[in-house]
Amino acid sequence: MTNKIAIVSSGGGMSCSYSSGVMKALVEKYKFTNPDIVVAASGSSGVLTYYVSKQYKPMVNIWCDYLTNKKFINPLRFWKIINVDYLIDAVLGNKEKLDESVVKYSKTKLFIPAINIKTGEVKYFSNKDNILEALRASKAMPLAYNKYVKIKNEKYCDSSISSSIEMNILKAIELGAKKVIAIDTRNLNKTLLYNLWLYSRNSLFKKNYNTSKSKINEFNLPKGIECLFLKYNKNYGTFRNTKEFLKVSIDKGYKDAVNSKELKNIISSS
Repeated sequence: MTNKIAIVSSGGGMSCSYSSGVMKALVEKYKFTNPDIVVAASGSSGVLTYYVSKQYKPMVNIWCDYLTNKKFINPLRFWKIINVDYLIDAVLGNKEKLDESVVKYSKTKLFIPAINIKTGEVKYFSNKDNILEALRASKAMPLAYNKYVKIKNEKYCDSSISSSIEMNILKAIELGAKKVIAIDTRNLNKTLLYNLWLYSRNSLFKKNYNTSKSKINEFNLPKGIECLFLKYNKNYGTFRNTKEFLKVSIDKGYKDAVNSKELKNIISSS
């Protein structure tokens, strides 16, 4: 296919539930289930991986069914505010078991970014890698999760670079995408603790991190690329996990996608 189409997501914590609504609309309204490329970041990575595995029910229901409890998010558990291991091992690995074989052999090329804590470079894990560990790394928020994920002797975590919508759009274009559906749920307010964590990194990390940051700041869509942004414009914070909020967020994503004429045009012309 000459006009490759990609779905790209950003991070944003629990606001990434918006992406579930968008993906639900792609499946139910547009019957669009086989994009060429998916770049799935941070809080949205599980949603888009379920999409690639064609497990559409947990793609939506996982938020309200499993992520509103204190097992997952507990602000008083200061040593691990967000329990990524619960999400990966108990939920994706068991209760709503991800079909890793479908992901591995899918014609859709899936990429999941995380940042190397030594080099500051973004690593894009693919269908062929250990998907659950790639998901764990993509969600490993510095300080809030409070540990790094070791994959093939390198350690990785989440970051504002690896979860950036701009970096992941550029990755999709690098892979040949001509049309991009970009789901942007970012929380742009970095905390003091995150900035202190950045300050504590080594010089190589800072150099590569700042290079990537410059690419983000200077981002311009290349000529010949069609990109639709679906944005969740309300900043509710990273850890808001009430059922009421999640239902509103998912519904908002669904309605925005269903009512988008641009989205319809992109899909119909692909």
